[in-house]
Amino acid sequence: MRRKLRNYLLILVLFFAILLLMDKVVMPFYVGSVKSIEMPNLIGKKFDEARKIIDSLNLKLESVTEKHDARFPVGYVILQSPRPGMKIKEGRRVYLVVSSGEQKIEVPNLIGRSVREAKLILEKSGLKLGELSYDFSDEIPEGAIISQSIPERSKVSYGTFVSVVVSLGNAEGKVQVPNLIGLPFSKVEQILSESELRLGKVIYEPSSTVLPNTVIEQFPRAGAYIQKGSSVDVFVAKEITATPKQNY
Repeated sequence: MRRKLRNYLLILVLFFAILLLMDKVVMPFYVGSVKSIEMPNLIGKKFDEARKIIDSLNLKLESVTEKHDARFPVGYVILQSPRPGMKIKEGRRVYLVVSSGEQKIEVPNLIGRSVREAKLILEKSGLKLGELSYDFSDEIPEGAIISQSIPERSKVSYGTFVSVVVSLGNAEGKVQVPNLIGLPFSKVEQILSESELRLGKVIYEPSSTVLPNTVIEQFPRAGAYIQKGSSVDVFVAKEITATPKQNY
C-alpha cells in the first residue's frame, strides 16, 4: 500500500516538474524564436491586396465578414483585428471586415397618405420628404398624396428626398385665390369679383413701411384653391398715429 502511494506521489511530482519545465523553459524558447512584427494598416485597401500582405508576413487570415459602409467601395477593408501598429508574432490570426457598399433603402408607397403620414413614414425609413406640389384629382381625396417622385420599392441612398403631389380634390366649383398683396385696397373687391370670390374681413394694421390702404397680407394665401363664392380676408396698412405729447 505504501509502495503504491509512493509511486503515485512520484508520478505526480514528475508531472508537475514537466509542466514547470514547459512553462519556464520550452515555451519561452519557442515564443522567443517566433519573429515579432508590426501589424500593418489594411484599412482602405482592396481585399486582394490585404490578403497578399497578410500572406507575405506569414500571418493567417482567419475570417472575412461583410458590412455596409458608405465610406468605402465594395471589396475594401473597413475594419481589422489585430489593430494597425500592434506588435504581433508570425502566424497570428487576422480578422477582416470588408465593405459591401452603401446600404440601399427601399422607397415606401406614399399614395393616398396625408403629408404628415408621408413625412413620418419616410423618416422612419431613413428618407426625407422633398417638395410639395398640388393638383386636382377625382379619385384621391383632398390632402392625400396623388403621386411621388420616386416609385415605391426603388432602391435609393440613405437621406434621399422624395417629392410628392398632393390632391386638391375635385376641381369642380373651385377657383384659385389671386394675389392681393401690394395692391391698393380700392381694387381688391373688383379683383375678387372677377375670380368669383367675395371680400371677407378687413383688418387694418399700423405700418411705417407701406403706404396707407395697401394690402399687406391675405387669407387664404395666393394660389390656394377654394370654392367659388368663398370669402378672402385682407390685412390693410394704415398710417401710424402719433401719440400727442402731454404738457405737465
